Amino acid sequence: MREENEQLEQKLERADAVGEKTQATVADLDDSAEDVNGSAQEISQLTDEQSDQMNQIASEVSKQSATIEEIAASAEEVGEQSREAQQLAEEGQQLGQRAIEATKETDEARESIVEDAQALQDAVEEIGDAVDMINDVADQTNLLALNASIEAARAGEAGDGFAVVAEEVKNLAEESQTRASEIESMVGRIEDRAQSTLDSLGESERSIADTVDAVEQTGDKLERIVDAATETATGMGEITDATDQQAASTEEVASMIDDAADKADRVSDEVDTIAAATEEQVMMIADLEETVSKL
Repeated sequence: MREENEQLEQKLERADAVGEKTQATVADLDDSAEDVNGSAQEISQLTDEQSDQMNQIASEVSKQSATIEEIAASAEEVGEQSREAQQLAEEGQQLGQRAIEATKETDEARESIVEDAQALQDAVEEIGDAVDMINDVADQTNLLALNASIEAARAGEAGDGFAVVAEEVKNLAEESQTRASEIESMVGRIEDRAQSTLDSLGESERSIADTVDAVEQTGDKLERIVDAATETATGMGEITDATDQQAASTEEVASMIDDAADKADRVSDEVDTIAAATEEQVMMIADLEETVSKL
């Protein structure tokens, strides 16, 4: 009987030792479970915050992408306008070149007219010289006719026929002088008109020269406009390409951020699951601890 009591006492001692050890283990498990639960809650909170930040970043990136696309569209529109300006400037330059050529042709025609007017003036001067000579001859003829009339009068009846001839010669000389005077008057008017034409042509020459200078200056400005428009169109094309590439990169970044946000959401869900399981384990450990304490 005594031996059985000793064995029972030993078993009770071992049971107490196991119970104490179990209680210590359960306490450690409880502490670990609480630590895990706290960490899980902290991780869940962090992943939620990270997910919110990712969503916010994705929204900002999306807005940035839309802005970049608007910039690209505006750059394309400006580039198109620059190309139109370039085309118009080139057309204006061509028109200016044709205007210069037409003005030069007009100047050449003016020079030809000047030469013709100068030749006319020279011919008129020659006519004037001929008229002067006719007047001289008429004066001499008139003088000779007068002398012949005087001599015929002295000759009496014998000079009557000669007197008639002398009178006719005198009349012809006077008629020649009258015609010569008329021609001289006409020549004077022609000279005046020729000189007026030359003066007008001189003014036209200056006007044409000014026109040529103005058209050439306009052509130079149009050429600079063409160069500037070409550079602008090229620059706008480069901007459009760059913004297109940036928009594509931004969209890719937005997609990557969306993926990261989805993964963060999944991590948050997994952490929530772990936290729930840990909470359940804590409750089970608490039940186990209560059961052990009753032993």
